[in-house]
Amino acid sequence: MGMSLLITGASRGLGLEFTRQYLEAGDNVIATVRAASDQTPLQALKARFGDQLTLVTLDVTDQQSIKALAQQLRNQPIDILINNAGIYGPKNEREYLANLELELWQDILVTNTISPLLVTSALLPNLRTGTLKKVIFISSAYASITTAKATNGSYYYASSKAGLNMTVKKLSDELADEGFTCVAISPGWVKTDMGGQAADLTPEESITRVRTIIDRLTPDDNGRFFSSQGHEMPW
Repeated sequence: MGMSLLITGASRGLGLEFTRQYLEAGDNVIATVRAASDQTPLQALKARFGDQLTLVTLDVTDQQSIKALAQQLRNQPIDILINNAGIYGPKNEREYLANLELELWQDILVTNTISPLLVTSALLPNLRTGTLKKVIFISSAYASITTAKATNGSYYYASSKAGLNMTVKKLSDELADEGFTCVAISPGWVKTDMGGQAADLTPEESITRVRTIIDRLTPDDNGRFFSSQGHEMPW
């Protein structure tokens, strides 16, 4: 019998590839999408894998939607939660310093920094009844304050992912006594809508690497920040 996973932002890119690979490995996946219309890319997987794949709607920026998901999944164990949903924002960051937009920055912070913790909090009862208690936060090399430069990532995106890493660090400490393993993982530069076609990795290559890391995680890894190659990254 396979593992039970919940993957946010599963309609495209890394989330879609996570879903495909875990289904092919024989696991059961709850894949969340923002709206029912976003399920289209997942329909072929649903037709192929049937009850192994459960499609649910979740707007990670809407706390009522998060609460509704938790209610819908009440009493259902989850072994691994992958907080994948995220947005980048404008990519002309070098032109943006004089034109920073408060509402846009807020939207990115809500999606990338705040929502993953709210989703995790809402699903803690499910994770507590699961067997693995692994919580994965998809971060970025741009989150590293140690290596940050003006040229590598926008103020919006980089700050949101650095903030995410702080929530991972604090959550890992809070849940350590319960045997949880909470980690941040950078998937690398991937050929997705966000990464662009000049990126180094295909989604399949990236997620194959990330899955290897997830498989090997133990509670001793709780609170760590990994690259897609499994190396520890500087905060």
